[in-house]
Amino acid sequence: MKKEEDMKVELVSRCYKLIVICFIAILIVIVDKTFIHANDVPGVTDSTIKLGLILDQTGPAANVAVPITQGIRSYFSYINEQGGINGRKLNLLVEDDRYAIPMAISAFKKLVFKDSVFVLMGPSSTGAVTVLSGSAQKEKVPLISPVMPEITVKPFKRYVFIIADIYPNQMKMLIDYLLKDLNPRDPRIGLVYPDNETGKVDSAAALKVLKSYNIVPVSKEVLNPGSFDASSQIMNLKGLGQAT
Repeated sequence: MKKEEDMKVELVSRCYKLIVICFIAILIVIVDKTFIHANDVPGVTDSTIKLGLILDQTGPAANVAVPITQGIRSYFSYINEQGGINGRKLNLLVEDDRYAIPMAISAFKKLVFKDSVFVLMGPSSTGAVTVLSGSAQKEKVPLISPVMPEITVKPFKRYVFIIADIYPNQMKMLIDYLLKDLNPRDPRIGLVYPDNETGKVDSAAALKVLKSYNIVPVSKEVLNPGSFDASSQIMNLKGLGQAT
């Protein structure tokens, strides 16, 4: 179990490294002195760039999000030690969304309307991004999302960025690999997902792809964020014939 958790943390950490790279690339392009004056953009002065980060710090996803937050802080400190971006130091403001939509909305309002940040990273959950992607577009605040529901790109949103393909396409690739490349003789597939917007998006995508293979899941189990024990879900799956 610990090995699987370590692999999960490593995978998510790699995703957030991509977010930071995208983040810095956007800053370098937009804040370049040859293209912009400090007074033209909220959160940018002659000496600083104010950035907002909305991630779970105390909720069910904190075990992943807190180390990522620390990593982002460390990297921004490194950039500042090198002189910043075009002489401007990065000022990171972190808000805790506790993996909850209301908290993410409050954090967005604070960072955008009170703190006047230049760009945002986050929030933690699909549900929160679904709500806030429209707000980012309306307020013309660049939002780099760590989660990839289809609504982030359809319809097209000029101010919303994602770091990988949308979840339905990821799910199709995963199931295609499972059934075509691994080619199990008698595939029995069970779905385990959280009872939230992320789970709804992922399970709907999985069911659609499985239907194209004429496969019906042997079971659909709910495992919510913050759960410490998945024994009952595993036992249910085993009882249905060793699901893939």
